[in-house]
Amino acid sequence: MHSHFLYLCLFAIAVGAVLGAMLRSDRRDAIRLGFWIALGLVGTAVALAWVMYFISS
Repeated sequence: MHSHFLYLCLFAIAVGAVLGAMLRSDRRDAIRLGFWIALGLVGTAVALAWVMYFISS
């Protein structure tokens, strides 16, 4: 069973990995930046989903 949240997480990980690799030359810094970008994307999407839920109710 696939969910939208799974796709969101996979997309965020992919974007975080690409941006981390593009913006940092050191591997450890690239992984750390990619993690924070992915976390920020998922967190923002979840927060906006809750805002839209409460506005529409």
